[in-house]
Amino acid sequence: MNGPSVTGAAIGIIGMGRMGARLADAATGAGCRIVAALDHAAQPFTLTEQPALADVFTTDAAHFWDTKMDVVAIATTAAHHVPLLMEGLAHGTRRFVVEKPFCTGVAEGEAALAAADGAGARVVVNHGRR
Repeated sequence: MNGPSVTGAAIGIIGMGRMGARLADAATGAGCRIVAALDHAAQPFTLTEQPALADVFTTDAAHFWDTKMDVVAIATTAAHHVPLLMEGLAHGTRRFVVEKPFCTGVAEGEAALAAADGAGARVVVNHGRR
């Protein structure tokens, strides 16, 4: 693998459904630490699969964003991807993995990419997974 090692990176996951569980598996499999997890559901799917994540899980977005994270993975429904990316940028996060589809329209996508570029952030869309 080229580039910096991800071992030990602090990961936050937004969206703890089935895809959030897959991202959690991938992150821990790569040697990363999941330090924060956010979902609006009080008992999301991922917690049934990985109960140890209950220690870092919250339904409170402010608490989630107060956590120091190297990467934020966004695994929600499409309409929330760009707003959560923008919120992450506003909180100083500079590395993101966003599930597909990235956005719901061309203008929204262009605005998000311009904001990420302006902040010096990197955004990866998890499109090649399947």
